[in-house]
Amino acid sequence: MTSTESIMRVLWDELVRQGRWTFYLFGERGSPYAQGAVSTWPHVQDVLIVWDESDAIAYRSPRVEGSEFAPTHVLRDYVYRGPTTWTLRWILACAPPTDTLLPLDAVPPGFPMPRSRLRPARIFPPGVKAGEVQA
Repeated sequence: MTSTESIMRVLWDELVRQGRWTFYLFGERGSPYAQGAVSTWPHVQDVLIVWDESDAIAYRSPRVEGSEFAPTHVLRDYVYRGPTTWTLRWILACAPPTDTLLPLDAVPPGFPMPRSRLRPARIFPPGVKAGEVQA
């Protein structure tokens, strides 16, 4: 395991430890093309999508059921895209949301994941490890 993989594992483990993230796998069971995580707050949701070690995106968007991975708007200054390790660090460092309404920015079509790529997804609710879920 490389040092980058070790750091990524520690950061993913921190998301699991927090116990408030729902995890998603996109693609076939043995070879997902992306991993996702969503933390839901009363009015917003924090979203993380990892395509590979070098590419991930994280953002905070208004909470709209079913829009986690295809939002129409994101909160200004709450979008980060880069290498996975840095994106994980960024999302873990985000302060919990407040009741203050922040400006929204519209997102371009296909941000961050085209709807055609949203299925099939396997979902792991907070507190459930992937190995405990039966397909």
